Amino acid sequence: MTDQPAKTRPGDQPLPAGGQECVQDALIALIEERKQLGIQRYGSPLMTHNGRDAGRDAVEEALDLTVYSMQVAMELRDLRGVVEQVRALRDDLRGITGARWVADALDKILDPPATEATDHSCTDNCKGVTGIRGLLEHVGIDTSGQDITVNGRLVEPARKTPDNPTTSSTGADNLPKEP
Repeated sequence: MTDQPAKTRPGDQPLPAGGQECVQDALIALIEERKQLGIQRYGSPLMTHNGRDAGRDAVEEALDLTVYSMQVAMELRDLRGVVEQVRALRDDLRGITGARWVADALDKILDPPATEATDHSCTDNCKGVTGIRGLLEHVGIDTSGQDITVNGRLVEPARKTPDNPTTSSTGADNLPKEP
């Protein structure tokens, strides 16, 4: 790793600046979860020369990934619309006596300051409020046990609670399952 960031070329996106959560750490945790699931299901982790056609498996999984990626893109498009509605609500709240604190809280969620990552590594202390559920709960709206829907479409399923064990409590649980 170099001390100097790479230079951008015309048309490139801006270089990453700060952030909230380390993607590689989350991916490593998911890989470990999948390994443990494989051991639980099949008695061992995925091994080479196991009698399966790995090329066929890879193509099938790549097709599934493409479909799930499109689903994510579509859902993110919908969430961007929700964020714009929340921004408009925030702006309206600024004009209501006694509601300025809610608008200020929404500012922190909608436009969080970038964290300085001087060593370009992630730490556990850079987790912030994310998602529409996090936004609602941060401003005091209890969403436990409730699906989050936008225009009648489910955008975030309810989380597991002691009273509702059939729903999910972590982002990893909400990832698409194998077909």
